[in-house]
Amino acid sequence: MAHKNLIRRLPNIHFNIVSGRALYTGLDILTQNGNATLYPQILNYQLKSIIEKTDLCFDIGYGNKNVHFETVLKLLDIPTFAFRDTQYHEQSNNYYVADSMDEMIKQVNKLPANSSKKSFDDIFDISVKSIDETLDEIIENKKSVVRIGDGELDLIYGEDIIYQHFNPELAKILKDSILNNHNPRVLTCLPDIFTNLDRYNEMRGYYAVGVLPRFSDFFKEIEKTKYSYGSTFMSRMYMSFKDKSKSQHYFHKLRKIWQNKDILIVEGEYTRSGVGNDLFENVRSIQRIICPAEDAYDEVHEIEEAIRNNAQNKLILLMLGPTAKVIVNDLQDLDNQILDIGHIDTKYEWFKMDAKYVVSIGKNKHMAESVDKNLNEEDNPQYQKEIIMKINKK
Repeated sequence: MAHKNLIRRLPNIHFNIVSGRALYTGLDILTQNGNATLYPQILNYQLKSIIEKTDLCFDIGYGNKNVHFETVLKLLDIPTFAFRDTQYHEQSNNYYVADSMDEMIKQVNKLPANSSKKSFDDIFDISVKSIDETLDEIIENKKSVVRIGDGELDLIYGEDIIYQHFNPELAKILKDSILNNHNPRVLTCLPDIFTNLDRYNEMRGYYAVGVLPRFSDFFKEIEKTKYSYGSTFMSRMYMSFKDKSKSQHYFHKLRKIWQNKDILIVEGEYTRSGVGNDLFENVRSIQRIICPAEDAYDEVHEIEEAIRNNAQNKLILLMLGPTAKVIVNDLQDLDNQILDIGHIDTKYEWFKMDAKYVVSIGKNKHMAESVDKNLNEEDNPQYQKEIIMKINKK
């Protein structure tokens, strides 16, 4: 067994043997020399911690490879060693391919003492403002907002997401809005995941070994823009953070955006933002345009026309997934401030509940994190009164 021989012949190296699945019975024999630890069914945040302590990797397993993990090793410049029949990459500066165990051990022993390994903070040079800086831009400079998250990135990469099927036209518009948005009235936002990942809870593992490697080619394109992006966490300022003590401050600041204003909410059929809570208690008035809960982009022209006809002197809040990004950019000929604010209602409900994990909010409302087909009609009379138009899926 290759693992056993390596562990025995390299006693000064501690081996972390990781797997997303249960390990085969009997593999605990690998720990007998005291320089190996087994990590079966490892979770992403645990894997991130192990990677950060890793100086070199042995890619000597057979079968399907974890593409994202292999990409992380490459992004971090971690020296990786493989046999000819287990290699994932071609041999390169930091990826060594050996024909035998003896050759591999010689390659390991020739490694320079000073490692060139990067940290997760060093991978991409992408500037993202803090939550406070982002909210200040919105409040003080009346910026409209486009928020790009992993759902939009999935669409750009040709994938369906929960409530929007892949559409090549939509994907192209989304990509262009990130790379070529030069409109000074619009602040484009990205997830603040390119530095200091340890401020997040278990989500840090998803960002580190899921999002960063999966979209690494596109992030390299984003680097070239030298744009200072806002933070998408301006409306996701609660659940992902270890330290939630600033959440009250963030929500208080966010709610200043619509204080004493007439607002037009454009949302999916089951979103029902602010219903059953005080999120919009400080506004002057609310009107709502209700849109399809899924594939809203198919009706984007009708939605935009409805907004134009009802936009006068209103702050426009969009809770409409990827379609919201298109609407913000398309309607910049209007004088209105237009905010793609996402499912802020769910985050606010969790904050009010003091929730520690993603849980159902009940209250007959849709959550972006799941698809609930069993929601009932909302009979709240005030909510019904606020609806000025409903756009159905054709």
